[in-house]
Amino acid sequence: MTTILLSIKVTGQTLCNEITKDMGYTVSSVKINARWVSPTLQKRVEQIVGLGQRFDPSKLATAEIAVRNELIKDEGWQEFWLLKGSTSILFIYSQACTSTQTNEKKVAIEINPYYLRIDLFNVGNNILPVPRSARPSFYDHVPLMLKATTPIINFSSDRQYGPAIGVITNTDLLHLPGTNNSKQEADRLSADVNLFGRKSFSKAYYDIGVQMGLAKQAYNKKTLGWNIGLQWAKSLIPWGSGQNNTNNWLVQGGVQGNTEKRLISKWASGIALRSTQNTYNSSHENNSQKDEKGLQLYALTDTKAGKSFMRLGIWFDAAAPDKEDNISNYQRLTSRFGYSHFLGNGHNSALIEAVAGGGYTWGTAPIYSQYVAGNTNRNFLYEPINSFRNQTIQNGPLVRSLGENEGGLSTINGNTVGGSSFWHLNLNFSVPIARWSRPLIPDIAITEDTPPRTLRSALKAASNDAATFICDDLIKNQGYPDNDDTYSAANAIVDKDIRPTIDYLADRANVYSVKPLLLFDIGRLNDHILSGKTFTAIGAGLQATIVIARLEIGYMHTLSPSDYNSRGNFFLSFVMQNFY
Repeated sequence: MTTILLSIKVTGQTLCNEITKDMGYTVSSVKINARWVSPTLQKRVEQIVGLGQRFDPSKLATAEIAVRNELIKDEGWQEFWLLKGSTSILFIYSQACTSTQTNEKKVAIEINPYYLRIDLFNVGNNILPVPRSARPSFYDHVPLMLKATTPIINFSSDRQYGPAIGVITNTDLLHLPGTNNSKQEADRLSADVNLFGRKSFSKAYYDIGVQMGLAKQAYNKKTLGWNIGLQWAKSLIPWGSGQNNTNNWLVQGGVQGNTEKRLISKWASGIALRSTQNTYNSSHENNSQKDEKGLQLYALTDTKAGKSFMRLGIWFDAAAPDKEDNISNYQRLTSRFGYSHFLGNGHNSALIEAVAGGGYTWGTAPIYSQYVAGNTNRNFLYEPINSFRNQTIQNGPLVRSLGENEGGLSTINGNTVGGSSFWHLNLNFSVPIARWSRPLIPDIAITEDTPPRTLRSALKAASNDAATFICDDLIKNQGYPDNDDTYSAANAIVDKDIRPTIDYLADRANVYSVKPLLLFDIGRLNDHILSGKTFTAIGAGLQATIVIARLEIGYMHTLSPSDYNSRGNFFLSFVMQNFY
């Protein structure tokens, strides 16, 4: 971790950091602008600066150091982020200000820590437009339940699934809060338990599941990350004009790694054996339970360069249904490509996002494994590359003017079923409005140079110091020799992963922002027997980001085909994460 302590001069309605001891001011208040500040630390800092006593600016540095030590002293804090493949940078500055409009000699003190965690493996975590607050948390005083589960909570709604709540948790049994992690630091092993669930408020639909496994993470080219685990999932979801009830068991394993190539920076691949029970029901068809075994493969790559982020995913599924069900073997192959790019510089940059994909089926897939069009609760671009949602095969074309799994092909008896192949393209364009946003890192001058050095520029320059931390870790924990080549390798990691991330957080991330959205979808469903359909839709909405929450709300209208063109879909997605 890199730490910088600063004294800032702020001009305006107050006189700040120009008050000397001889002026006879009294400390009227002391505030630490961070999350989960303990009463003990608050009282200690008040004693250091002398609350209610004569102000002495020389005591501010001691108070800053006390805050810094408390932030990093918590047992497991540094190991927690290291084991997750992360490094961090911490800035602390203080302000001692008095109003220029009063004759009372009172001074108010604020201690302002700014903290950014840089994730070295899950690159998507660094660019997700849900920035964590730049205010650090005092980890030791975060409620144990939050630390142990690291929850993500989301609310969603569409025409088919209805309004719903979803929860994802992750617990590492080898590194529970308050335990001694020193023995596990070198091998970076984790024993993860992930719980996930979603439930519709208005309908019977639900998704629940648990994933358990061992994993080893890695963030440099010489080490290979891996994971093995077991997953169980059960769901009742809409499917065409009916609904499908699924009970699924998976035994899975995967590997992840990094490269120094510009084309591919991170990659993940894996294999899974599944045993699935499916029951499809509709007003036109009532099927009994269908059992099948299957083999799944997946591979994903990430590329991050400058203002752009790209992701490519490929999934393959080979299914062998129970012979008693009179269903032949079949195979499915799908792929998806995502791209996001900032247009312009600064915090009010426009953002364009595109997702394209396609799929094909060999053999005759049962109705519950056919491709159907509709909305989704996944975000392919911004899920961590090795998340369990990215390991499962992607469904048919994304058409957000329809409900989840709603769009399909019509049979003679009026049933809506899926197709055997598909393609799609989805575009988002968000337009910034300066008055509706505030930068994550404030543009505070820390020197009186011309031009002045700002907190933002100091943060960006501090990425140079991260190489020392990475170099030490490579030598101590990864078996690298203590020489110039290792330091060069550490610098390469900083240049490739850390510096671009810090540049994004310093230059473009916002604590809150509200952006109008323009959206366009086009997708095609084909089949070996039935006539295909092309779906097109346009829409508009709002994207709002407030510290740990992201809201997307809007309306998409179907332009074609004719049997869907009178239909539209109000969609809502509200995600809360990074609670500490």
